[in-house]
Amino acid sequence: MIPRTIQLLRETLYERHPYRLNVLGSEKTITRIGRRDLLSYYQKYVLPQNLVLAVVGDAGWGEVKESVTEAFQEMPRGSLSPPSIPQEVREEGIDKREETVPGRQQAHIALGFLGTTIQDGDRFPLEVLEAALGGQGGRFFTQLRDKEGLAYVTAFFVRADLDPGYLGVYLATDPSKAARALQGIEGILQAVREQGITQEELDRAKSYLIGNHAIGLQGPLAMAATIAFDERYGLGGGFYRRYPEEIEKVNKEDVLRVARRYIDMDSYALVIVHPSSP
Repeated sequence: MIPRTIQLLRETLYERHPYRLNVLGSEKTITRIGRRDLLSYYQKYVLPQNLVLAVVGDAGWGEVKESVTEAFQEMPRGSLSPPSIPQEVREEGIDKREETVPGRQQAHIALGFLGTTIQDGDRFPLEVLEAALGGQGGRFFTQLRDKEGLAYVTAFFVRADLDPGYLGVYLATDPSKAARALQGIEGILQAVREQGITQEELDRAKSYLIGNHAIGLQGPLAMAATIAFDERYGLGGGFYRRYPEEIEKVNKEDVLRVARRYIDMDSYALVIVHPSSP
């Protein structure tokens, strides 16, 4: 139910932006796609000026240049016109959506806010906040699951993207505890807005992010993919070197600032998926 609940959250949080859409499509949209549609898409976007190629490994520049030139010299050029994307404007108020799903025994809650982009410096303290609050050592897990027994599963997530992404909380609980669980979520979020995180949470979060980043770069394929996507998304091919430095610079004041900026308890989307009555 996690994917379904988060999909409903995106549909509730975004009214205009295509981030509200399911990237896997639907039976209706997929069955309408034909060979001509695929060719048209390929010809529109697979162009030299839209290409980034990253090469990692024990290879000389001359050899790489020759191979690349031979492989791509006949690649046709064309006019690249990316589609216009309607931007989301969040208004004050709480957008609540409830759904009943048969055959389920748990209630699922997702509460989310509009976030920021991968280009924005706020992404770094937000990622630290995610690492501090999420996981088995985070506040939602230790307080709502371990101490109060209000959750089977909890998660705090931050998604930065090319356009403003989102951040929020997911929780699965017993239906009889859903109201108390929601109050617990709101209480933790409000406390973070008012007080931020502790030095211990900050240090643990930064160590996790920097270590996980290094692990994610192991192997030439992972390194090449990271460099290529970072360059394509405008961060620069060397962003992977700068990322640990940006995380290390984050302090408690930075985390408190972004918590107060993005966690607005007067403006968010709320999704509750109930099991059907037996």
